[in-house]
Amino acid sequence: MHVLLIGGKHPRHKEWIRDLARAFEEAGDDPVIHDYANWDRGDSGTDVLGELAAVADLAETIEGPYAIVAKSIGTAITTIGVARGELRPTRVVFLGIPLSGLDEFSVAVARDLAALPDGVVVQNENDPWGTASEIEEFLAANGASQLRLVTIAGETTHDYLDFEQIVELTHEG
Repeated sequence: MHVLLIGGKHPRHKEWIRDLARAFEEAGDDPVIHDYANWDRGDSGTDVLGELAAVADLAETIEGPYAIVAKSIGTAITTIGVARGELRPTRVVFLGIPLSGLDEFSVAVARDLAALPDGVVVQNENDPWGTASEIEEFLAANGASQLRLVTIAGETTHDYLDFEQIVELTHEG
């Protein structure tokens, strides 16, 4: 399976996404990593629409169907890209939708959720960027019934480190 991996905007995700890619490789998948331009600068100042263009170009290099696994602001990039027809995944796995970090993209993401294919949203119960209960309400209010919510009980971070579970949920579809 081809899997396009889109991390969060913080430079620490450069290492995280490579660890996730190794988990997909070990499962026999073909992961493709998107690196944000700001990661090498060492800052989290991400040009969301610029990154969307880069992700769309990267997706064009993938031969055949692909899934997208996206974390944090990567979920917004994916949602907007699918609605615009620039990304065409067969499945999405979202890790930590950042409700409080979507800024000017919150309206677009809410409007575009219904355009996504089937998938899963993994949200830590008490993620500081959006709790699982807030995400559940957000999905229901915006017609995203094709997305199943998986809550990680007791978790209070915006970290998603259970790579085995992420691979499993990606294969589920």
